[in-house]
Amino acid sequence: MNIANANDLSSLSGSVPSFIIDRKDFNVGDQVALSPYPWDTGKDTILKYIGIKNTETPLVDVGLTQSYNSNSREITVTVKATFSANVSSECRLNCYVIEDSVTGGPEYDQANSNFSGWTDAPDFLQPLVTLPFTIEGYVHNHVARAFLGGTWGLAGSVPSPIISGTVCNSEFSYTIPADQNPKKISLLAIVSRYNSDPLKCDILNGYSEKLLSTVDNIQIPTIKKKDIGTITLQVLKNGIIVFYIPKMQFVRAEAFNLHGKKIGTLFNKQLPAGEFRHTFNRGISTGVYIIKIIGSSMKNTSQHIIY
Repeated sequence: MNIANANDLSSLSGSVPSFIIDRKDFNVGDQVALSPYPWDTGKDTILKYIGIKNTETPLVDVGLTQSYNSNSREITVTVKATFSANVSSECRLNCYVIEDSVTGGPEYDQANSNFSGWTDAPDFLQPLVTLPFTIEGYVHNHVARAFLGGTWGLAGSVPSPIISGTVCNSEFSYTIPADQNPKKISLLAIVSRYNSDPLKCDILNGYSEKLLSTVDNIQIPTIKKKDIGTITLQVLKNGIIVFYIPKMQFVRAEAFNLHGKKIGTLFNKQLPAGEFRHTFNRGISTGVYIIKIIGSSMKNTSQHIIY
């Protein structure tokens, strides 16, 4: 399951067991490592630093919008970052593709440290004492499948220096291979600092959500030949729209308030024929809006959305 980008990150970790939170420098160095024997204090120390992170005010808000073509298995993701403070260091946007419930042959088995016979092991290590050294059929979660902006993020995706109020967007695409399950995939948007020293590339904020193909088991009505000039549009929960394009063309989706005032464009691009899903833009206040989809060679269609 290893990919080169994930292996690059392994250089951040010290000897096992250790942990890193947001690649953040809390004390000495840019990692928080527990050594040499953190068995009794490890959990408490992790919770301590998570508590520190939870009280920090983030320098940037990050979100994503996505669309997915179930025919071609192509994902298109736009990562959006809005900075609420001046930042002098270089920052970059990135998007990780993560898969859960990954299993396979012997190469996917889990190898444990062998603590057999350790009679006075702490309670939280007891499973490692009683389980076999190799766990066959182990189910892996949070498996990194791709870093769409590379290991350290997309160069040039954020201007430098950054002025408070700066808004940045970067688009990424990924075609899901046949051996990966779209129903188990999540997308993780990240804003991080960049430095030639990997130990100074700390993460400023992140946001994740499931791939939209898994949100609802919704059936898109089949387009009849006589309806070849129209599309089907449906609105799901959580501000998700689903639409079917009968043939390749340029498509634009716009959002209006109930007074008819345009509040934004969701996307404007050429799309192939197929089913697509897209999230309503984050950062817009809760309310009722009208979504209108306009195609270069089809009739317009619109529907209300409660967001």
